Amino acid sequence: MSRRMNRAMPPMAWAAFVDGELAGAVSLVRHEIETLPQYEYWLAGLYVHPPYRRRGVGRELVRQACQMACRLGVKRLHLYTRSAANQAYYRRLGWRVVESIRHGGRPAVVMVRDLRVEGVGAPLDENQC
Repeated sequence: MSRRMNRAMPPMAWAAFVDGELAGAVSLVRHEIETLPQYEYWLAGLYVHPPYRRRGVGRELVRQACQMACRLGVKRLHLYTRSAANQAYYRRLGWRVVESIRHGGRPAVVMVRDLRVEGVGAPLDENQC
């Protein structure tokens, strides 16, 4: 469903296709928010086109990004969101809120997902990421 684009270190992006149609995308980046240098790796820009929502596309994109982060030796990923609905979605995927912030003049929360790193390049199952 999705395929990795870019290169072997962040920034990286994945696009999901369903029946040849672009369904969504997500990125893995470093230092998404300059004022939070303590948070190095970020899941960013998750978007699923409305006709493909609630079909597992977003979950698969997040899984792909988490798996690659694990392979790169990343121990935790961060993201930020301003939406309570998105916060609930990410919680269902194993993320937790670590900080409330103001970003771009608006309130947001930073969420984190701890990744189990079994060794760079180790095969991962969906319970690990």
